[in-house]
Amino acid sequence: MTGAARPYGVRPLRPAPDDARPGPSAIAEAVASLEAAAKHDRDQIVTALDRALRLVGGAAVLVERDDTEGWRPLPGTPSAWITQLESVLPAIPASLENRFVVGDATVLVIEQSQLAVVVLGGPNEADRVLPVMAVARLALQAQRLAETIGEAGAEVEALRHVATRILAARELEEALLSVTHEALRLLAADIAGVLLREGDEIVMRGCAGNRHVETARLRMRRGQGVAGLVFATGRMCKVDDYLRNDVISDDFHHLARAEETRSALGVPLILDGEVIGVLEVWRRRESVFTERETHRLTALADLATIALHNARLYEATKASLREVEVAHHALESQLQKVQHALHLQQELVQALIDGERFAGVVRIVAQQSGADVALLDNDFDVLAVYPRDLDVESLALEARTALRRRRERIGSTAWAPRGDRWLAVREVRAGGDVVGWLCMITNAAPGDESVEVAITQASLTCSLHYLEEQAATRARASLRDELLFSLVQGSTDERRAAVFRAKHINVDLRGSIRVCVCSFGRLEEIGQAEGWSAVHFEQVRRRLLAISENELARTGFLRLIALRGDAVVALMKAVSASELRSLLQCVAQSLAAELPGLRPGWGVSAPRDNPMELAAAYAEAWTATRALGHMSGRSVVVHEELGILGLLLAEPRSIDLSRFVKETIGPLINYDRRHGTTLVDTLRTYLDCDCSQQETATRLFVHQKTVRYRLRQIEKLTGLDLHHHHDRVRADVAVRAADLACRS
Repeated sequence: MTGAARPYGVRPLRPAPDDARPGPSAIAEAVASLEAAAKHDRDQIVTALDRALRLVGGAAVLVERDDTEGWRPLPGTPSAWITQLESVLPAIPASLENRFVVGDATVLVIEQSQLAVVVLGGPNEADRVLPVMAVARLALQAQRLAETIGEAGAEVEALRHVATRILAARELEEALLSVTHEALRLLAADIAGVLLREGDEIVMRGCAGNRHVETARLRMRRGQGVAGLVFATGRMCKVDDYLRNDVISDDFHHLARAEETRSALGVPLILDGEVIGVLEVWRRRESVFTERETHRLTALADLATIALHNARLYEATKASLREVEVAHHALESQLQKVQHALHLQQELVQALIDGERFAGVVRIVAQQSGADVALLDNDFDVLAVYPRDLDVESLALEARTALRRRRERIGSTAWAPRGDRWLAVREVRAGGDVVGWLCMITNAAPGDESVEVAITQASLTCSLHYLEEQAATRARASLRDELLFSLVQGSTDERRAAVFRAKHINVDLRGSIRVCVCSFGRLEEIGQAEGWSAVHFEQVRRRLLAISENELARTGFLRLIALRGDAVVALMKAVSASELRSLLQCVAQSLAAELPGLRPGWGVSAPRDNPMELAAAYAEAWTATRALGHMSGRSVVVHEELGILGLLLAEPRSIDLSRFVKETIGPLINYDRRHGTTLVDTLRTYLDCDCSQQETATRLFVHQKTVRYRLRQIEKLTGLDLHHHHDRVRADVAVRAADLACRS
């Protein structure tokens, strides 16, 4: 610390007696003096601290630290006290943050490693000084904060004046000149320049302080020099020695030598998140740009960006005003064309309202423009054409060629010569996707406004019609999806409501129905191997659904169909198992041909006469689908053919033993009930006797021929073949399940 000598008094070496300790009034006076000094500079705070120490008493001496001499008493400390401190000061660390004890002396920090109090006389003396030191610390902090606020206020005021001058510029050149001169002044720089973006380069548009004309004509690519690096990264860049650094390229070292530049600082000009230029300053002297200077240039760059944008807007506004006058006359001449276009648009819309669809749009455009017109889908297949005898195959080929070569392109229309006429092709978009192509063979030359208007309006009309049909299709599909899954997965109330809704959207649920589920085996594996996106996955699933729906709908058996993850769920008329198997095998072959590597397989439920039972049928269809993995080479499995395997593969909550009993031995139970016979008991005994007719006859006390007769009746009523192990196992499980149901 520097400054004039201050009269710091001598402190007693011994603690003062209790009756000599300061009272509350002395401490309050000391605190008040420090509070008053906080409004001034640091020297006054130190002087007030010395006075406060006198008021509270104690053996305390203020010391400061010098970078070369270490800790030392402040100027004005009596020599008698310096002698007392000679053994204390050398032992104090250079960096001091907390209390430090040296013998009988205690060192208390006021400012870290800068200002401290040495108390000679032990801990009690130190404790007496602490309240004053706390206030002193607060006073110093308040004084530093006031300085910071004052400097910030001055900075803001300076930038306000700069902003006023820069933003007042109207013309672009005037704005550039103002920015460069303010940069020179605010950064104490020797050269300042504004480089603006032109394509993939930045070009010097305003320069001040340069000695060589080459500097004013600088043109940089990304990564070249300081400005090029800022342009490439969008971040501030500075170098302290332009010719010796490992930050920037050496593309402009020759110019730096000519201009004798030593250091440089560049910041980006950013508008709407995009770098539109760079503001850079250079100094010819050795210097280091401080953080404050960097913030100052960044603030200036923000102002420059606004000023340049405003100047460009101003120039654009003036140009627009000139163009308005020209446009006014052009608009008058275009009025008739607009009216014609409006008439055409009205006719096109009316055609859609009247239900003429794409064919009506193509016909009206052809008649109004005198051209041959065709509408192709995204695969260049013909959707509509006028006149009808137009060679659409050659037209589709020429349209592909025109789009690929794009020899002439006016706006969004591709043109190509076609003999002595021209072919114009324009895309039809819906929802951001290209859904088709509108082609016109016309005598007009490329860019003819009447052709452009006609083909544009036709394209828009086709887009609207496509979106309308797409929305209607999606709405119908969504409604049918919801209906189907309410039937097969909903609660009882939801199924009942779905049956009611089905009547109102022409979904026939009368008669016997089977639920069919097709699992797209290996679809996920194929998609991951091909790197499909989620969108492409969904497109593939929808295409597989469309193939399934088209083939099933042709049979007349389809009632409802929907997509569920990687599976198709369909409600089909309950035709015979063999007929349905043949049909579904063909569908599976079509799906496999569409996507090589796919292994589609169908699981089919047993027939249901009541649509309220379709949830159980849905569970059976999934059980049959799971059975595909256990039946190599089969693509269709019908649930009633599974037998006992159906119970083993079914989800636990979907197992219906009563239905299994009914399907397997239900005819026997009914026959016994109507005729008073014991066929079920005979079957049970036969199975218990390891299928021995003789043992069965013995247990039942009947002749063996009677047992043989009853077994033939059982096979006839149930369709079981008791000579086959599979049917015997199925019958055994059914009998045990029936017994279990009776006992419960």
